[in-house]
Amino acid sequence: MVSGVLGVLCVAAWWVLWAWGSADSPAAPPAEAGAVPQPSPWSTALVAVRAAGQSIDRAVAAVPRGADEVQGCGGEWSKLKAEDASGVEVPPPSARFEERRATVLAALRASPDELVRVAARWLDVATAGTLAVHAREESACETDACRAALPLWPALQRMREALATAAVSSHNAEVYALAFHTCGQLGGGSEGTCQLINARQWARLAPDNAQPWLFMLSDAVQREDVAAQDEALHRIGSARRSDMGFATIPGLVIRNAPDDDAYVPAVLSLVVEATGRSAAWRIPGYQSLLNSCKRDALRDANRQRACEAAAELLTERSDTRIERSIGTSLGKQVGWPVERSDRLRGEDSAFVDAESARLAAVTSAAGNRKCAVLRSMLAQVARNAELGETGYLREWVAKSGKTPEEFVRIERARREPAASEAASTSVAR
Repeated sequence: MVSGVLGVLCVAAWWVLWAWGSADSPAAPPAEAGAVPQPSPWSTALVAVRAAGQSIDRAVAAVPRGADEVQGCGGEWSKLKAEDASGVEVPPPSARFEERRATVLAALRASPDELVRVAARWLDVATAGTLAVHAREESACETDACRAALPLWPALQRMREALATAAVSSHNAEVYALAFHTCGQLGGGSEGTCQLINARQWARLAPDNAQPWLFMLSDAVQREDVAAQDEALHRIGSARRSDMGFATIPGLVIRNAPDDDAYVPAVLSLVVEATGRSAAWRIPGYQSLLNSCKRDALRDANRQRACEAAAELLTERSDTRIERSIGTSLGKQVGWPVERSDRLRGEDSAFVDAESARLAAVTSAAGNRKCAVLRSMLAQVARNAELGETGYLREWVAKSGKTPEEFVRIERARREPAASEAASTSVAR
């Protein structure tokens, strides 16, 4: 599951990365007289890479380029399609691209921050090209046996074991959450150290986060343990936030990336990869939450209060639009005014429309074929990681100038065609 706008943004960014033409890299501003240059955290790592790559750059520059070739952000060359001068064939990753990607990962591994180092281990499984091939092969698999036979599978299993081993001795809740999600992919939780990773320990490390309790609620419902359900619902409603963390790794990559246009394609590839791999994380059984808050259960005053609090949490203090939507549905079950539900849904649909239009304008603007545009997209991902998807949505709502009543009208207008079609179908029958 890719989280809404973040996924759309990364797809658009990936298209721009390969499909856009010549990129103008702004010149560095002249140093002030007498100023002493301050080395960035990346300077040591980049000096060797730049020096080693100078001869390659000179050789590349010396190669005659045809009229059907364009140079994109980062210096990569691509060949135009003969049948469509506006499109560019996606080239295989070049040696320089993989070299820069490896440099980014090396810097992440050298970070003093434990989560950044673990994130590097999570990402550093293979080259971008190998991962792309694996993703295609894995998408064609329908069984665990098929996946286990893929060439990259042993490396992925080793990575999973390494993350689980790091998590069991860590006091960092985000490190533990990354291991929890990774171990839970494709049945990995039943093997090796992953067997020690569980939602209850995650909850101990992250007492303010409802996410582990959502998983424990699903487990309690399956076991028909009413007392455990009541505890989980209480914990969910009293949590300060519900943080899935889908944008955590993309945000870390961007914040720790070099401030150099040559590295934008490599950084972008890691951001897209992290987003795609997060899409395979298991999510809580939200149906268990909705079922626990149905009308009959709400006759109990304590259950009513717990479900109302859970609806408020998911709607107002979660980090994804999917949980905001679940919270809105839950709010309807516990008796929210219809105007509130319609306003929330109207905000969401208007936000998605506005973001889609903005991204379409950026990716189709022929005059904006510059690294600066890719940087702008990465800045949007970083902002999403900082605020959470719902925080980013609320920021847009506040800046939109629209009133709550306008969002209600947007939602009701959106529903009218579906209602009319349903009525026509009913009459026809």
